[in-house]
Amino acid sequence: MKRLMATLCLFATLASEIPAQPMITNVEVFAPGNHRWGFAKFSPDGKHILFSTLGYDGIWEYTPDTKAFRQLTADAGSGYNFSVSADGKSIAYRRTTKGRTWRDRKQEIVTLNAESGSTKLLGAARSLPTPVFDGNSPAFLQAGAVFNPAPSKNRVTLLGVAGQKIQLLVGNQHRQLDPLGNGSYIWPALSPDAKTLLAYDMDRGAFVSDLNGKVLASLGSLDGPTWTRDGSWVVAFNEVSDGHVVTGSDLHAVRPDGTGKVQLTSTTDIIELYPSCSPTENKIVCHTLDGKILLLTYEVRP
Repeated sequence: MKRLMATLCLFATLASEIPAQPMITNVEVFAPGNHRWGFAKFSPDGKHILFSTLGYDGIWEYTPDTKAFRQLTADAGSGYNFSVSADGKSIAYRRTTKGRTWRDRKQEIVTLNAESGSTKLLGAARSLPTPVFDGNSPAFLQAGAVFNPAPSKNRVTLLGVAGQKIQLLVGNQHRQLDPLGNGSYIWPALSPDAKTLLAYDMDRGAFVSDLNGKVLASLGSLDGPTWTRDGSWVVAFNEVSDGHVVTGSDLHAVRPDGTGKVQLTSTTDIIELYPSCSPTENKIVCHTLDGKILLLTYEVRP
């Protein structure tokens, strides 16, 4: 009996020393209509999921609680890196009109009222970065200048990527960051507390930096990294390909300091891509290679 009690005490001690890790507890699949869906993200209140087709044409909204599904716009290219206002009432996106050659292409920055469906044109040029919301005000870069930011000194707004460099608005200062030096960056994301940045360099993988571009941690080859709602974890996918075709991908999580990496999914018949985390619940949304949307629930357990 004494030996058994000692063994149980040892197990309890070891369990208490194991750091808590996220674990997937439920998966829902939805694929309404005839399209192949992708690039899903949550609304700021976490109640809706917005997504596009794999070709980025159009934006749709799905409400898990009611199973309601509706199309918000059919504009070509609108599904690429669109943004939702802080109050959830507006969507900003870039639409593209193609001409006979690439020189005839026209891009426009548009805001859409999600309730009425009315739109407003904010800017037009041959080539424009995608817009973001500075609170409820849509902002975008054009010719190196920031257009339409909200008047505020106490703000941190991630403007995205332009010229392969990370663009940030801190107070009224526009910063262009190159944290790794001569980098080519994609997938930037601002932490929930707006104190650190997450991004991916095409040659050196994912990393976390401060708002001045000082690298705080290297996370390795994790694709499409994104923050969990409390900023305690980074969720990403790890694409495997033969150089031509994607052959596999699972979701992983890692702490922002690069420790505690854990595999969230392990599926040979499902290829999970481009996760996005709910800002209000322990939920992750992603799409599969064949165009389905997955809604995953996770718990953080020892």
